[in-house]
Amino acid sequence: MSYKKNKYKIVKNAIPMDVANFVHDYFLMKREVFLRMKKSKYISKYNDDWGKMGDEQCPQSYNHYSDVAMDTILSLLTDKMNKETGLKLSPTYSYARIYNKGESLEKHTDRYSCEVSTTLCLGGDVWPIWLTDTKGKDIEVKFHLPSIDEELELSLSSLLQPKMSMAEKNKNVFFIVFQLVFYQCF
Repeated sequence: MSYKKNKYKIVKNAIPMDVANFVHDYFLMKREVFLRMKKSKYISKYNDDWGKMGDEQCPQSYNHYSDVAMDTILSLLTDKMNKETGLKLSPTYSYARIYNKGESLEKHTDRYSCEVSTTLCLGGDVWPIWLTDTKGKDIEVKFHLPSIDEELELSLSSLLQPKMSMAEKNKNVFFIVFQLVFYQCF
């Protein structure tokens, strides 16, 4: 599948499984630490350094903008994404979210800084993401959650079809997805 032709691509073996497992466990633990610190009022309700609960799209889900671990993966994947897209990309930001049971992400258009987005699923049930291709056709992307000896898949999409949706309600207690965003250098 050509990224330049289709404006999206599924990339297998994006990151090693041990790194994916580490980031998965790290982010779940970070949410627990965040909840305990907020409950005990150790950190202010206005402090987002440890992430936050909810945003406009998913008000019940823990999320963190530019987490250090996610930004590290963003940086490490830049060369791979350049190769996969055939573009010269520069990292923009990372965003991670743990979807709570029953939450869904409605169809939306990402902001302009999401010129090239990558989405990596780190856990939960198979939950489709929908992309709109260059002809306006909706395409369902179901993440393959790996067994212990497999690698993760990474979905690459570009600004040309930025409408994305988590169309089905999540049936698990958690589902971790993080987005790595790049912009094209000219």
